[in-house]
Amino acid sequence: MRDPFAPVVDSCRTAQLSLWRYQGVTQSSQRQIGIMQNSEKKWLRIEAGNRLNTGWLVSEITHEHLIIDAGEGCEPRSWQWKREGTHDGKKDKSADVTDRAAMESGEKRHVGG
Repeated sequence: MRDPFAPVVDSCRTAQLSLWRYQGVTQSSQRQIGIMQNSEKKWLRIEAGNRLNTGWLVSEITHEHLIIDAGEGCEPRSWQWKREGTHDGKKDKSADVTDRAAMESGEKRHVGG
């Protein structure tokens, strides 16, 4: 019988799954490199086929998600993270587009006040 006061051994480290974050992917030649933040807030570069220090095997990396295989006997057996982060379209617009839209709407712009 297990000691009910002893901490549960989590050999699969599944308790950490919700603490990891997937931020996206970058592509170099034919390689896709995923960017993750682990439970200790450290950034990692990972690729499909890599084994993480938790023992998880990286199964798939796409722009939108990352899937790991936690291993035989683990529950859940596999885990998927969706990409986190935001894309601010306002930052990507040039000043010319903003000024042109204002001019077309009849709004006048004055420099310096």
